[in-house]
Amino acid sequence: MLLFAGLVSVCGGALFSAGPALHLYLSEMRNGLKEGDVVPRGETVRKIGPSLVAVELAITAVLLVGAGLLAKSLYRLLHVDIGISPDQFGNIACFKARAGER
Repeated sequence: MLLFAGLVSVCGGALFSAGPALHLYLSEMRNGLKEGDVVPRGETVRKIGPSLVAVELAITAVLLVGAGLLAKSLYRLLHVDIGISPDQFGNIACFKARAGER
């Protein structure tokens, strides 16, 4: 199941990144993105840019800690003693009778 989820996420990432990559390849915008080109930035971007990077890293850390706590909680939930032995249980299927049948 984990392998399937990983495969789906990789395929989804490849699929959704192919469009913008193809657009960039076919457009003239790639000439401005070559290494060594200087992109003029405004005063606001110069002031806010480093703060945005710090906020992004803080959010990433919070999300990683939250994901770890969720995984730990799910692990503990799966290994809790329910007080009964499920080995002796059977399955019962109940079907609703159709109209007019008894």
